[in-house]
Amino acid sequence: MVTYDAVICGAGPAGATAAKFIADAGLKVVVLEKGKFPRNKACGGALRTQVVSDFEHVRNGITKIPHTVCYRAKMYPPSLENCVDYNPGDIVMYNIRRIHFDAMLADMARDSGAELREGEEVHKVSVSSSGGVLQLKGGEEVFGKVIIGAGGMNDPVAKYMRRKENLPEKWPKSDIGFVLMQECDVGEDFIKDRYGEEKTSYFHLKPNSLYGYAWAFPKKDTLNMGIGAFWSYMKSIDIKGAFRGYLKMLKKEGLAPPNLKIDDPKGAQIPLRGAIKTTYSDRILLLGDAAGFVSPIGGDGIYYAMSSGRIAAHVVKQSTSEDSYVKSTLSRYQDAWFSKWGRDLQVLCYFADKVFDKTEQVIRYAARDSIFREMCVRLYDGKMPARMLKGRILRRVARNYLLYDVLRI
Repeated sequence: MVTYDAVICGAGPAGATAAKFIADAGLKVVVLEKGKFPRNKACGGALRTQVVSDFEHVRNGITKIPHTVCYRAKMYPPSLENCVDYNPGDIVMYNIRRIHFDAMLADMARDSGAELREGEEVHKVSVSSSGGVLQLKGGEEVFGKVIIGAGGMNDPVAKYMRRKENLPEKWPKSDIGFVLMQECDVGEDFIKDRYGEEKTSYFHLKPNSLYGYAWAFPKKDTLNMGIGAFWSYMKSIDIKGAFRGYLKMLKKEGLAPPNLKIDDPKGAQIPLRGAIKTTYSDRILLLGDAAGFVSPIGGDGIYYAMSSGRIAAHVVKQSTSEDSYVKSTLSRYQDAWFSKWGRDLQVLCYFADKVFDKTEQVIRYAARDSIFREMCVRLYDGKMPARMLKGRILRRVARNYLLYDVLRI
């Protein structure tokens, strides 16, 4: 019987990153992925600049896959009367296609020595004092000293750990978001003509009365469009109808070809209220979406997924050297991610509702006040820790309310 140092459920950015760094440490690791690469995912495909700057293998690899460097972003409120036009003269974000990006990360994990098994769905999870076991749908059992849940919101390892730690097995309905997106081939000429050399990315908050957000991100020759909101709201509306309404708006603004149609949109649920209370247990670690590591402001989670994967790899290496996989040892994982960006997720949760409740006001302030605009951008892109921005933003809002709404300057 083969016993791995780590068995990972899910080969997305979180799982593939953890596998790469665990393998780089000379440990034996296998990743069980229920899909097969290349496979797509419902996602805008916008990478924070930190994903490229903080991960050398991404920096080296991104040049080998189709991607677009975005130097400008525009954000609109429901009325479209104001616009936050952010053009810093530097990279705002990288626009990638998940079908290429995820496959690249999986290949890099494999090149580092990780074993990748595709088309393998985990059916049952169990943990004892001697190790963890992931039973596959066909009945085969895979053994590991540590098992890592990186399979998204419905990850089976996460469900098992929630029961084990007396946490709710399912995500609270109020925590669940839903996105619907489609990537369409529109040709390089259209992208160059309508999105310019800066490859401007567009954000629309609460468009057409949708209580959520929408986006249009240009790629090399494709356009990624999507809408997102809390699931409790989305399930009460005609979601595809709302998507068609957003496409109609993009066409009117010249941001989508007149003959473009919604034919094969992809949907996915994401956690939007921050991390679960506990992300570790005896012989278990949870990463990425499985742990709730998603920005409730922008809905992006790739940076947190990859960062949690690297942190997990370091903890697995430490635990292996000490031959200790108990909960008290693996608690280092939660200590590390919380210290790095856990407080920031809490601050983002605080601001999320306020942004959507006061969308017109926030955009109006950001359009007029360059300092406030920069602070808002930092909340989205994470280049400044959100915990350092909270007080500054609240003071700036008070200042702008006095100037623009009371004194009407």
